[in-house]
Amino acid sequence: MTPAKFLADFRGFKRCSYVSLALTVVTLWLGCSPPDQPLGRVFGKVTYKGQPFSEAELVLSDQSAGVHMIVTLDTDGSYEVRSKGQRGLPPGSYQVALRTQKIEAVTGGPQPKVPPRKHPPIPSRYRSLKSSGLALSVTEGDNQFDIDLEP
Repeated sequence: MTPAKFLADFRGFKRCSYVSLALTVVTLWLGCSPPDQPLGRVFGKVTYKGQPFSEAELVLSDQSAGVHMIVTLDTDGSYEVRSKGQRGLPPGSYQVALRTQKIEAVTGGPQPKVPPRKHPPIPSRYRSLKSSGLALSVTEGDNQFDIDLEP
């Protein structure tokens, strides 16, 4: 066998190996991926004393399914849940609370001294999943969940 013939056969073998590997990976990926789980679109608006409230993050938790989500409120108090690049949450029963102390990441360099933030003037019961009294049952389709916080 000449060196040129050997090289041509080797390149063909190498190319065939890459194609086989790619087909195997795609087959395993398609065969092993879980079916798409249906989601319910969850959106709404948070108000306090009739005014839009945006100084918090919404916490939604379905402990039986192990689903926990934190959603940032827009400046007008509105929100929409996004999960894994899609809109919504898996169907289930969710407890809801507000996390009023947003954590901001600091990158590199010396850490600035930041005074502790004061909690916005909402009743403390809304800051706990156990005491908020807020619950949401998510079903497939649209789930509008407006929250009017009471003093």
